[in-house]
Amino acid sequence: MNLVWIALLLSCLIGLQAVAEVYQWVDSDGRRHFSDRAPSGRNTHNPAEQSLSRPSSQATSIGVSALEGISSRDYQHLRKLLRARQFGILNTRLEKYHQILAEDISTESQVRAIYQVFDMGKPGLEHYFNDWVRTYPNLEFPYLARATYLTGLGWDSYEQNRTHRSDEQAEAIRKYFYASLTDIDAALRVNPRSGLAYSLLIGAAVALGDDEQHQLYLQRAAEEIPASLLVASTELGFMTPRWGGSKARMRAYANRVIVHQSSNPALSVLPGYVEALLAEAQLGRQQYAAAEAGFTRALKYGHVASFYRHRAEARMAMKRYSAALDDFAQALRLESADADSYLGRAQIYGSLRQYRNAAAELAYATEIDPESPGIHRYRTQLLTSLTGLGIRARTRGQLEESLDFLGKALMLDPADAVASYQRAVTWMEMGKMANSESDASVALAADSARPEWFVLMDNLLARRQRWQDMIELWDDYIDRFGETQDALLARANAYVGKQEYQSAMADANRAAVLGAPAAAGMISKVESLLATH
Repeated sequence: MNLVWIALLLSCLIGLQAVAEVYQWVDSDGRRHFSDRAPSGRNTHNPAEQSLSRPSSQATSIGVSALEGISSRDYQHLRKLLRARQFGILNTRLEKYHQILAEDISTESQVRAIYQVFDMGKPGLEHYFNDWVRTYPNLEFPYLARATYLTGLGWDSYEQNRTHRSDEQAEAIRKYFYASLTDIDAALRVNPRSGLAYSLLIGAAVALGDDEQHQLYLQRAAEEIPASLLVASTELGFMTPRWGGSKARMRAYANRVIVHQSSNPALSVLPGYVEALLAEAQLGRQQYAAAEAGFTRALKYGHVASFYRHRAEARMAMKRYSAALDDFAQALRLESADADSYLGRAQIYGSLRQYRNAAAELAYATEIDPESPGIHRYRTQLLTSLTGLGIRARTRGQLEESLDFLGKALMLDPADAVASYQRAVTWMEMGKMANSESDASVALAADSARPEWFVLMDNLLARRQRWQDMIELWDDYIDRFGETQDALLARANAYVGKQEYQSAMADANRAAVLGAPAAAGMISKVESLLATH
């Protein structure tokens, strides 16, 4: 998902005005969605039930195309079907969109967005796709899905190791792309006019450094589907200066393709892709004002989710948070399955110290892309910051403020051990022992539990003379970390409370063997108790 051309293709999403058994609705935030299932409790429009003509893209009041995509609900549903190995249902879903594509080439980018669901971003999931291919070897869908998965892994590795790449890493990248070529070839045998297949082929050829095959694939695509926006936008991504191209070459290529606009009106956005790709390079160089201007020019050619999202990123970097939030909102109206826009909104709300909003936006982003390294990094960063703020507030004696910060941290991850422990400390200082014990239990359930967390729970239990619970607490500690001086003495103390003096003496003697200075005092105390009982 990290590569420029994949990100741009994701956002080149063309709305459907009328399709067989595809429903359209607008949610409470004004976002338009398309789905092949009618959502419950909504007023939906099923164009299949009416005889309406449908343009390939939506015209806006200012006369440019608005390119829209699938909903986050459908995105998640398709992934669930894959993981449940409901391949027959997946085939039915995909067949509907492919039928629409056969009638109207302007919908090919929506098909691309649907297949992006299968770019899982995590190695080791090949078995899902392998089973799908084995079960339905004569359909193009499983081959395209597996090719999307493999090329996604290939590009992720390519980008992560772009500057310093070992021979082993280079070979792993080649394996991903060569494996995808077999699937793409199988898909093209079923459907020789697949823009998605050709866009994947072009990308694989570039990644493998095979310029001859790159040009051959591009020529074949031009012969089979000359009006393909998907192929054209993919090729433009590899004409940027980063790949040895230039703005002049990009414009010349866009002009050659745009002559087919009568067959595909969505091609009118191609000049916008030229501006956006160049602006994205400026964004990467931290030339934020220039990038913002470039994306603004791009948006004159069409309302594309990635144009809005990247302009929002430029504005966010310049701390123009209100304008950035507006742009992220526009991107999400066009493509609600856009985890990066939700992440961007979370980062802005975090900067504005609106932590509840930040947590909510992060939750949306995680639902869409749970494997995203960027989302995980920011959640960890925000959670760590909030936990630190909670600790500092408690140090100043501001216990309510400490509780608020730590509560917001736990909104991000209710099972976070450090935040749970720190809130337990705050609750204890407030005299809320039951609340403290509850949070301490969460902290101690983690594999990363620390000795001081056991001490806190020991103190809480001792206040209520819950000796058996204290003994079990230190049993757990010793099972995890082995016998230590402090753990043995703490358990000996609990045995004393329970009047099990022989067990207390055994622990005190073992602590003495380990060199515990306080062991002698415990032994003396237990000996006195044994003498009087």
